[in-house]
Amino acid sequence: MELVMKYEVLMQPRTATYEFHLDPISVERIDILEAKVVDLQGDIKRMRVEETRIHGTCLSVEVFKRERIDIVQAEVAATKSTLTVEILDTISALRDEVKILHEKKDGVFRAQDAINAETQDSQKAAVRELQNVISQQETLITELRNEVITSTAAFAAQDVLLTDARRVGDLAKV
Repeated sequence: MELVMKYEVLMQPRTATYEFHLDPISVERIDILEAKVVDLQGDIKRMRVEETRIHGTCLSVEVFKRERIDIVQAEVAATKSTLTVEILDTISALRDEVKILHEKKDGVFRAQDAINAETQDSQKAAVRELQNVISQQETLITELRNEVITSTAAFAAQDVLLTDARRVGDLAKV
């Protein structure tokens, strides 16, 4: 930001240029600061008119101009210091906000990692439980097969015995 002031010293025009190097801030903050600067400029104009009315008649032109320059320089210095303080406060607040946002972001990542780890652990436990159930079912199936085989063998043996008994009965009838 640059401030250029034109004034007349000892009947010669002079120009003073002030440069302010500001860190970038949000547009809303700039609008607020610009509104304050406009308000202060209006106050400066009113003060100048009042000062001219009061002191204009009793001071010589050179003394008047010197005092006017001193007043303007004091006003510019006051405005500059006010703006600097406001800008530093704004920057400090923004830095604090950025820290908070970084902490929140880190917390979210930690929570996601914990959720992922918990989900993986619960999935592993569920897989182990399913494997146990499958193993138990396979054992039951094997036992049922053995019982079916045993029952089938017993039925076959009974069938053979019945057949033999019928043959013996048929032979006894002859």
